[in-house]
Amino acid sequence: MALLDFTQFIKQQMCLACTFIIQLLVWFLMKENFLNFIKQRNANFYTATGGFLLSLGCAYVGNYNFTTESEKITSADTLIAFILTSPHFGIILGGLFMALGASSNHLLQGELNTENERLKSRNLKFEQELSEVPLLKQRISKSQEDGLQLKVENYKLHEKQVETWLKGICKHIELDYESRVSIYYKDGSVFKLLARNSSNPLLKQFSRKDYPLDLGIVSKAWQYGKYEDKEIPEDEDAYLEYMQKKYQYSEEILYSIRMKSRTMLGLSIVDADDSIGVILFESKIKNAFDRDTIDAMERYCKDFQSYLAGFVRDCKVYEKRARPERTIENAQTHKNILEELGGKI
Repeated sequence: MALLDFTQFIKQQMCLACTFIIQLLVWFLMKENFLNFIKQRNANFYTATGGFLLSLGCAYVGNYNFTTESEKITSADTLIAFILTSPHFGIILGGLFMALGASSNHLLQGELNTENERLKSRNLKFEQELSEVPLLKQRISKSQEDGLQLKVENYKLHEKQVETWLKGICKHIELDYESRVSIYYKDGSVFKLLARNSSNPLLKQFSRKDYPLDLGIVSKAWQYGKYEDKEIPEDEDAYLEYMQKKYQYSEEILYSIRMKSRTMLGLSIVDADDSIGVILFESKIKNAFDRDTIDAMERYCKDFQSYLAGFVRDCKVYEKRARPERTIENAQTHKNILEELGGKI
C-alpha cells in the first residue's frame, strides 16, 4: 500500500514538474534574454536529438508498464534509473528538444524574413533613386548650361560696356569712316581682342583669335608704352615688304589682314605700373591723324586709364568664367557659345 502511494506521488510530481516546465517556458518566452537563448541554439541538433528521443520513447512506450517500473523505485539511484529508462521521459524530453529546435528555427527564420524585407525595401528605394538619376543628370546639365549661358551673357554685357566707351572716344576725336579703334589685352603668352568700334560697320567686325606678343604694332606699344607709325607705304607690294621687315609679319598673316592700315597709333594700358593691354587707333588713310587728334587721343586715354585697366581686368574674369571645360557632355555647348561670341573652334 505504501509503495502504491509512493508511485502515485511520483506520478503527481512528474505531472507537476511538466506543468511547471511548461509554465516556465511560457514565462521565459516573454523574456528577451530567453528569446536570445533560443536563437543561439543549434536548431538542427535539437530537432534531430528531439526526434530521436521521441522516436525511441514511442517505440518502447507500448510495452512499458509504468506501474511495474515505478514500483522498483526504492532509492535515489533507482529513481534516476527509472527516469532515464522511462519512455515517457524520452517522449517528454524529445518533445522539449524538438520544440526548442523548432522555436530556434522559427526565430531565426523570422529574423531572416525581416532582414530580407528590409533588404527588399532598401533595394526598392535604391531602384527608385536610381531611376531618378537620369532626370537629375538632365537637371544638372540644364543648370550648368544655364549657368554657363549666364556667364556668357555677362561677358557680352561687359563687351557692350567697353564698346559704349569706345563709341564715346570715337565721337570725342571725330574718328572717320576709314578708321577704327580696338582694345587688346595680354592673356598669358598672347594678345586677345577685347572690343572694337568704328563708324564703318565693315571695319568694326572682328573674329576671336590670338595674336603673338612679339609681332606687330600692338607688341611695340605694349613694350614701349606708345608707338606711332605714319610711314606705312600705300603701294601694296611696298606695304607687304615694309610690314614684313618692320613687324616680322609673314606673308600669310599679312594676306589674312582685312584692313590694311596706313596710319597706326598704339597706347599701352597700364595697371599698377604693369602694361596689361593696348588701345590701338588705325586708319586706311596715310597720315590720317594730325597732332591735335593724337594729343586728344592720348589725353582722353590718360584721363580714363583706370577705366581701361578695369575693362581688361574684368574681361579676364568674365572670359575665364565663360570658358567651359572641354568634356564630352559640354563640347557642343562650348561650340555653340563660341559661335555665338563670333569665334571659331
